Amino acid sequence: MNHWQLGRIFFDTTRRVLVLEQQQHYLEPRIYDLLLALLAAEQQQLSRDQLIEQVWQGRVVSESAINRAVSLLRKALSQLDASQPYLETLPKVGYRLVVSAVVVAPATLAESPLLDPQTEHKNQQTDGRLPAQVTASLNPQLSTSLPGQTTKETAPQLLADDKNGYSGTPRKTDLMQRSGWWIPLLLLLLLVLNLYWLQHSASQSPQQSSEPKSHPLTPSPQPSQSKPAIQSQLPITAVPIPQTSDNGVESQLSLSRDGQWFSYLQQDGEQSRWFLQKSGQQIVPAAEAVTGDFSNAAANASASELAIGSSHESSIAAFEDGQRLQIVVPEGVLRFTSLSPDRQWLLYELCQQELCQLWQRASPDVVSQQTTTTGEAASSAMKPATTNVTTSVKTTGTTTSTIPSPIQLTTPVSKPLSTLVSKPLSTSLSMTNTNGAQPLLPDRLLLQLPLDSQLQISWQHDSQAFYFRQRPDKTKPYVVSRFELATMAVQQLTLPVTEGGDMALAISADATKLAVAGYLQQAKSVLKIYQRQTMALLAEQEVPFAVTTVTWLNDDQLLFGCAEQICRWSVSTQQMEPLFYTGAMVRSLQWQPSLDSSSSAASSAFGGHLWYATAQQNMSIWRQPRADVTGHWPVPEPVVAGSRIDWMPRVVGEDVVFLSNRQGEQQIWRKVAGQSEQRLEKLPPPAEFVRIARSEDGAELVYSQQGAVYLLDINSGITEQILDDSAKAQVVNFGANKAQLIYSSNQSGDWQLWSFDRQSKRSRQLTTHGGYSGYYWQGELWYSKYHRDGLYRLDTRGQEQHMLSNFDKINWLNWQLLDGEVYFYKPDQGLIQWSIGTPEQAPRLVLPTPTGFMHHYQWTRDALWYVQRATAQGDIYQLVLPANLLISKGLE
Repeated sequence: MNHWQLGRIFFDTTRRVLVLEQQQHYLEPRIYDLLLALLAAEQQQLSRDQLIEQVWQGRVVSESAINRAVSLLRKALSQLDASQPYLETLPKVGYRLVVSAVVVAPATLAESPLLDPQTEHKNQQTDGRLPAQVTASLNPQLSTSLPGQTTKETAPQLLADDKNGYSGTPRKTDLMQRSGWWIPLLLLLLLVLNLYWLQHSASQSPQQSSEPKSHPLTPSPQPSQSKPAIQSQLPITAVPIPQTSDNGVESQLSLSRDGQWFSYLQQDGEQSRWFLQKSGQQIVPAAEAVTGDFSNAAANASASELAIGSSHESSIAAFEDGQRLQIVVPEGVLRFTSLSPDRQWLLYELCQQELCQLWQRASPDVVSQQTTTTGEAASSAMKPATTNVTTSVKTTGTTTSTIPSPIQLTTPVSKPLSTLVSKPLSTSLSMTNTNGAQPLLPDRLLLQLPLDSQLQISWQHDSQAFYFRQRPDKTKPYVVSRFELATMAVQQLTLPVTEGGDMALAISADATKLAVAGYLQQAKSVLKIYQRQTMALLAEQEVPFAVTTVTWLNDDQLLFGCAEQICRWSVSTQQMEPLFYTGAMVRSLQWQPSLDSSSSAASSAFGGHLWYATAQQNMSIWRQPRADVTGHWPVPEPVVAGSRIDWMPRVVGEDVVFLSNRQGEQQIWRKVAGQSEQRLEKLPPPAEFVRIARSEDGAELVYSQQGAVYLLDINSGITEQILDDSAKAQVVNFGANKAQLIYSSNQSGDWQLWSFDRQSKRSRQLTTHGGYSGYYWQGELWYSKYHRDGLYRLDTRGQEQHMLSNFDKINWLNWQLLDGEVYFYKPDQGLIQWSIGTPEQAPRLVLPTPTGFMHHYQWTRDALWYVQRATAQGDIYQLVLPANLLISKGLE
């Protein structure tokens, strides 16, 4: 058995450890066997049947067991190196390693002519991997590619040598066998010294530390940098504990006050599941104790007894493995879920036919208490109903659990927000027991929510109210409001002035201060602290990140997600610093403090647990040839597949220009058929969201950034700024010819379309009733608007005409006018075509929404070029923080 170099990761098969510089990840036996099987397979590829035969020795296993093993392996690799994918899913085929896999050494450490044993152990202790000198001496062919990675040219030869029993150098005698009994003792001594050193460093006072303060806050390190270099600069280097391991993304994290249970929404492609899960690491309870326990609720009631009635459907599904509950909701799109801090309530947002509503449900704690008090009669009254509708069976390994199907009781009530504010709903049908006992709590409708609004909630510590963000539609900013459960009263708290509005919020533990992260620019936010009762502004600070999640660390400090880091802001000192590198975008944050040191001696060892959820997305560019004369659509083919996100293709012939973040920053790349991809230009800082447009001859690219307009010569790679930020430009297209540009600007108030002549260097306003994205066709301007759906035309006399109603305003990004044909996207349907020459004919569906379709595309005369989204990956982690690390070196 041999060690392996997988891309940048070293696989120590003896210790079952993946190593990348200072980071290590131990593989459990099943995951270890899975990786070995893939390495031993031809082309590092195995089908699911082969996996069952080799990893599970032919035993009957469920699909979920295979999916879990593959997911854990993928996450172990990406946790060490998120810069590139390591494991690829081949639909209907199996799985394949997509990085170079090279044998680098025998499984037992060989004696090195360059290092003595003491030096070798010292190096291993320092960086957590085999020294480059050792691996190079063990196999000279690797000396040009190590450390960190191997070349494609050396990989085949090394694998061939190993299969023939020869690795390029004579085999050495095992160091452990030659050295004798003293090596294990030395290793134990080094381990003890290392633990002592870590404890001593952690307890070192801030005055003794020589680390520089991280102020002002700098942008997060880019993925192209090595993670150890990032972590060595951060105060927290503890290893996070994964709390979830499903395939896909686990997001919308909410945590009970005692830290025993947490709620999250698990999304795998189009499938969403809502779970309540028991914490893997028990936490010292904070402040007051919370009565009731979900695990007791599951133990004391059968599956049918847990299927409590609601105003429209039953609620609780099976209890899985004694560790988590899956919550079932009615049919629809489940967009948001949350658990109250006292574990008494569940909130969920459900969308049905473009109507979104927020519902309140009793938690299993409340259900358990009610089913206990209603006695045997209540239990027997429920059993016939749930037994008769049991239709679904869930299999986990060899355990089968029965899940009651939902019971339709009433149709959910739809009311405008104004009616919900005035008084509680009384139209829901309560589910009463036959013996006349108190009814089981029905689900309660709280709010009507706009379809274009993504909900975010921060619970008040006493669970009597919650704070949430909402917007009427995508053209309006998010505002923060407060909802009180007892009175159903809604109070709007903020009135943002920027387009994005308030993107994240958190109420303090004592409910006296409200933290809000407001949108300024694509990569710039402002943190604000308000006095809750008066909403007086107490403090504010701009940060160079798009902040989407915040939480209170204590009464004076905030934690917030800053790209692929977690950062901290001290309100009193107005200082900030990055704390921890997560390796992926931070989606949710929750802080669980320990008891005060005066209350428990055990709490002096740690200050609490930091919970966070991450998400990593990959996107690639595909080409869908147009349908043939029979109407048959050929199979789409991949064109650009980078390591992260490639998007917004702009095509002339077979020449594709696109945006990418594959090197950790937004860049413009080019792919010509038959040639390798090449980077053209890095976007000028700060790199926020950019929409690019290409000239008809393919020679130039135009885009706006921070209100200024830039022109890129594709052949020379030279970028020229042709309008400064006073233009306040947003969407830029080429006009009737290359000498003319059409751009949207709000310099006159509302968004209007303007024309810029590159020869005279002069601009003039084109529209007066709104305009956002436009093209010229036969001397007339066709355009969409920012605030309103519809397609409009400005004729040669300057008169505006509304030409097409069923045209969503989201089409500003990619709609096209090609040879008199308008191409646009209709959500939930697909790509639509409409002929200008025959306006009386209705638009027709050209192509149903492709698999994984992202709203980034371009039509050419022979194909559709579009962005396909892979299944996003993300997990929930728990990070144990020592109490002394909670005091920043710059925040005493």
